[in-house]
Amino acid sequence: MLIGVVVALRWEARCLQKVLVKDSTTIRWQLTGMGPSAAAAGAQALIEQGANVLLSYGCAAGLQPGLTAGTLLLPQKIVTADGSHLLCDQHWWQRFSSQLTDACHAPLAETATVLTSCSAKKTLAADTQASATDMESAMVMRIAAQHKVPALVTRAILDDSEQTLPAGLIECCDSYAQPKILRLAGWLAAKPVRMQAMFKLARAQQQACQTLATVAQTLERME
Repeated sequence: MLIGVVVALRWEARCLQKVLVKDSTTIRWQLTGMGPSAAAAGAQALIEQGANVLLSYGCAAGLQPGLTAGTLLLPQKIVTADGSHLLCDQHWWQRFSSQLTDACHAPLAETATVLTSCSAKKTLAADTQASATDMESAMVMRIAAQHKVPALVTRAILDDSEQTLPAGLIECCDSYAQPKILRLAGWLAAKPVRMQAMFKLARAQQQACQTLATVAQTLERME
């Protein structure tokens, strides 16, 4: 058995590295960068390396009130952009859910872009009835289905349904969410009040990372 973990962001990968040895005989992960195309390439690479289970791992944006930063998501299905459903493998879902007993099991929705406003989150929540959203998980599920490989999703809430991301922040980071230092410094200098949002996001990231480390510990027990 080789579990292939698709992870988009560098800080998410560090949550794995705290617990797991990269490229062990039973777990291997691929750092892909943000977005569905990057996730597809990463999932394909893992399958070519011998993965016979795929896991989409990382953070998500909350869509429903009450899902605060750090809330663990273990959805049974993904609502795609066209409204269809992708089902997580039931056997692997049960293995994870038996150990991650505090996880939210509500659906996860696919989005093509980062949702930066509360209004965009509310619209997607109304359209899909999903608990949260990300850009990569649906594509990982599609690649797995193409190769007849079981797949599932574990995510941690980063920004909740009431949290906005300041305009221009995404452009200050690369596809791995690493800051472009000079651009970020200029963006913050233009409006110092933006630091408040940055501090809030940093706290949320810390909470999400704690949750993702718990998932990594669960993976370790499955080796």
